[in-house]
Amino acid sequence: YYSAYISREQLEAAQGLVERRTMADGEVIEGVKRETESVWMLESEAEDLPFDVEWSGTLHIRRAGEHTFALESGSSAVVMLDGSVILTEDRSQVTVVPAVGLHALEVKARVEDTDGALRLLWRQPPAQEDEQLSGNEDAKKRELEPISAGNLYLGDVSPVGLVGRFFDVADDDAEVGDAVPYAVQVTPGVGGAFWYDSVVEGEHLAIWDGSLNVPESGRYRFRLAEVHGEMEMILDGDAIIDTRGELEAEVELLAGKHRIRLEYQTGVGSPRFEVLWTPPGLPESRIGPEYLSPAPEYLFRIAGEG
Repeated sequence: YYSAYISREQLEAAQGLVERRTMADGEVIEGVKRETESVWMLESEAEDLPFDVEWSGTLHIRRAGEHTFALESGSSAVVMLDGSVILTEDRSQVTVVPAVGLHALEVKARVEDTDGALRLLWRQPPAQEDEQLSGNEDAKKRELEPISAGNLYLGDVSPVGLVGRFFDVADDDAEVGDAVPYAVQVTPGVGGAFWYDSVVEGEHLAIWDGSLNVPESGRYRFRLAEVHGEMEMILDGDAIIDTRGELEAEVELLAGKHRIRLEYQTGVGSPRFEVLWTPPGLPESRIGPEYLSPAPEYLFRIAGEG
């Protein structure tokens, strides 16, 4: 994990969504929607119609569990999460189980009426698993509400790192198959002296997936160290280093994205490992989060519709 302290002003400056309107004459008007009251407000004048609007940014999922999303739109619209369509005018509500962390969010619509509505609502899981709701209220009966600006970010705040799936088993992933993970989290970095707060009690299997964004072509050396347990690194489908064999390897890589997977079986003591690399002409170092992006297919799963 990485920790940093920033001011309230810096945090608020990064919150909200970017709005992009493409007018009938091709003119593109961009703006930023920062306040919760205005984020989901669609204002238009008759002389501006019709136009296409796109709201984009990053959604921060803070709680593990099922999230229900609902689209309110008076015209053709779609909602995309991590590059996949989850809502349309024909499917206005969906329940997903997203990884805890940052997710790319886009809302697109064709506006043809000044009275056209466009809002994205959600229902989060309770803040804690043991949270008791009063009266007859339960998770399914809680009201949908607009996503707060405090959960939305723009600019350089975007999903980085690898997406980790955690299984409460002590076997290799050949026995995991299509099993539903106990938890899913986006981990910013897997560099030197990496450790994490276990989300599964006792021994467990953790699998991180994503892309390694190689900045330039050349020979790269990768090394495992300080591994408490067993670990394997798979690059472009090939296992290149493994604690049960070679702990380091050199690989010729072209600039661009390369599929990476880390499989980690915990051992005795706190989970801990180091994944280091040596780029061409540079000293050995951790792999910075700017060189990693999470695998979209593991960032969320659909739990239900309607």
